[in-house]
Amino acid sequence: MCVGSSHKGRAAGSKELCGHAAGPQSCYRNPLEDAARDAERGGGDPPDPRFPLLLRATPPATPRLVQRWTVECEDRLRDCFNCTLWDELCDHGDDINAITECITDYINFCCEIAVPSKMVRCFSNNKPWMNTEIKALLKEKKRAFLSKDRQALKEVQRRLRLNIRNAKARYKNRIEEQLSQQAGRPTPPSAHTA
Repeated sequence: MCVGSSHKGRAAGSKELCGHAAGPQSCYRNPLEDAARDAERGGGDPPDPRFPLLLRATPPATPRLVQRWTVECEDRLRDCFNCTLWDELCDHGDDINAITECITDYINFCCEIAVPSKMVRCFSNNKPWMNTEIKALLKEKKRAFLSKDRQALKEVQRRLRLNIRNAKARYKNRIEEQLSQQAGRPTPPSAHTA
């Protein structure tokens, strides 16, 4: 294949003869492919400004701190609250704002101690019902596809469809439950208009 630099300046995406004597089958070049390959290798000619590199744009992952609530965590939190001397903690006089802030800070402090948390990466293009089981099945499906094992691929696709259906149903139920809890709350008096 031709490695000369006489292919510069052609239209983006065009595959044209570069003019070398090596023969037509080895001299077809695509400037964008060449620029991308050279950029990956870190060498070659500097990129031509007339041919912008078309790189895949992946959405950035945003780190998020997630707490895992379990029965053991609830027991530890309950023990923390049971050994608290609330009268001494709330000794701020008649200032309701100071008392509220103090109690809220203490509850958050106890939650940070009792509930384990871990940092996860959230991608903006993930569906809200996507979980680790489905991601593992997607990887397994890809492996089965690449190994060209039709029977394994069918089995993985069946399990994947079932897990996606169940995950969507769980997400739907969770959202409906949250909305029904919000609908049952009375509106504050300040929200009513006269």
